[in-house]
This record gives sequence, structure tokens and C-alpha cells, in this order.
Amino acid sequence: MHHLRLFLLAIVCALIAGIASAAEQRLIATQAAALAPLSAVEQGLCLEVANQRVFKDILAGDRFTVLNERPVVRRSGDGFLRTCNIELFDYSKNLDLQATIELATSKVVSSRYLKDVQPAAGQSEIAVTRSIAESSAEARARLSPLLLRPSKQLDVTAMVRTDGKHCHTHRCVEIDYFETGPDAGAVQVAGSPNVEVTWRPIKRLARALVDLTSISVLSIEVF
Repeated sequence: MHHLRLFLLAIVCALIAGIASAAEQRLIATQAAALAPLSAVEQGLCLEVANQRVFKDILAGDRFTVLNERPVVRRSGDGFLRTCNIELFDYSKNLDLQATIELATSKVVSSRYLKDVQPAAGQSEIAVTRSIAESSAEARARLSPLLLRPSKQLDVTAMVRTDGKHCHTHRCVEIDYFETGPDAGAVQVAGSPNVEVTWRPIKRLARALVDLTSISVLSIEVF
């Protein structure tokens, strides 16, 4: 009888473990789906809710840009809800606007705005900054020698600047142009004896500073 009870107990434990495992698998699956990249339609919905509802009064008549849109984890019961986080920047008021929105219902989960805070440059800002910096006749004359290089020989980086007379209160982005040389060999990654990375020498060729608030080029330096 004792052995029978142990046998039955083992069967019950195995069934419970199987149920728990199945539940965990469903949870993992819904989490993965919730964190999949946002589609163009979802990005449009997220922006529409943020612009037309959440920050409608703030953004009315202002010039702004989308810095970032990404899916975020939001648990509900035994699964995860498809939710987006959006960050906007209002150039007219120098405001960083953030909202979390449930996509299925357009419910606003949270929102906030930060005054005089300069988040990292968004991809759209980098493209606009380069367009402004490279569009004037002077810029084309000074930057054309490096812009005509093959793309694999030119590396472009961007960073937000908050120093100086203009950039203390305006949204300023610095664009740096680097020349990348040929592969210079492989080096071992510290702490990972079996991992190597190939490195290339780089050299700064030029730097442009653009004020996105006033849409003007503050400086261009060619080295």
C-alpha cells in the first residue's frame, strides 16, 4: 500500500509539472509575440494616439519629431499585451514627451513630459541633421571630397550637444565624419579567449554642429 501511494503521488507530481510546463510555454510564447518589432501600422497607431490624444494640447502647432518607438513588456493575467513606448521631442517647447500605449485598445498606460532634458538623437533626427549640414553651398564645397568616398570608407556618428550659447537651450546635434581604413588584423576579446574581433583604424575628417530648434548650421570643421 505504501508503494502504491508513492506511485500515485509521483504520477500526480508529473501531471502538475506538465501543466506548469505547458503554462510556462504559453507565457513565453505570448511574451515573445509582445516584444516582436512594431509593424508600420502599429507605429502609426502609437504616434496617432500620442499626438492626437496624449499630448494633443502640448503639441498643437509645434514642430516635433519621433525619437523612438519600441515594444515593451506588459503582463496581464497569464499573458502579455502588445504595448508600445513612444518618445517625442517638441522643438518649440524643448520638451521630451514619453507615453506607453496598449495597442489593442489604444489605452494610455502612462505618460510624462520632461522640460529641458536632451535625450539621445533619434534616427530621424540624424537624417535631418545630415540633410541640413550637407545642403548649403558652403557645406557641399567643404564636405564633398569626403562624401564622395565609398560608404565602407566613411563612418558617420551623431551625438546631442548641450554646451555653448545656442545648445544650452536649443536642440543641437553634432555629426562626425570618420575615415575607416582597411582591416588591421584581429585582437582577442578580454576575458573571452576564444573570441576575436577585427579592427580598423579611423580618422576624423570633419565635424558639423546643427541647431535643430532654429534649423541652422552652427559650425562646420574639416580636419
